[in-house]
Amino acid sequence: MENTESNQQFTDETVETVEGDDTNPNGAGRKPWIPSDEELEKVTKLASQGMTQTQIADCLGIHIATLMAKKKEFDQLNEAIKKGKSLGISYVTNKLMAKVGAMDTTCILFYLKCQAGWKEASTMDEIAANGGKIELIINGGPPTDY
Repeated sequence: MENTESNQQFTDETVETVEGDDTNPNGAGRKPWIPSDEELEKVTKLASQGMTQTQIADCLGIHIATLMAKKKEFDQLNEAIKKGKSLGISYVTNKLMAKVGAMDTTCILFYLKCQAGWKEASTMDEIAANGGKIELIINGGPPTDY
């Protein structure tokens, strides 16, 4: 029985070391990852470029499970990801709207599909029912046939 208790105690110490106990006199185990200001800036930039959280974790050299756990522990990490994602979406939206304003038909249709629920006609009959034309009215301007 004592041997089992001794093994259990050893196992508990091992688990503490693996979790990154800085007080380990042998220095064994990995130190816990704490995001620095530079890493938070990097996270914001990576998120703004459309990277997934798994890709961000890879770039930081940590496991995705570590990133997810640290997001709960450090609000500033979670906020860096949110801010980066928002910056990326804002940048792309501004570029898209500039092209919509320049009457880029492809961009106009993309925007309407994403934001107004438009769908591609799935059959030639649906296109023919509209006379084979699509009518667009942009910013209250005159209708244009395409």
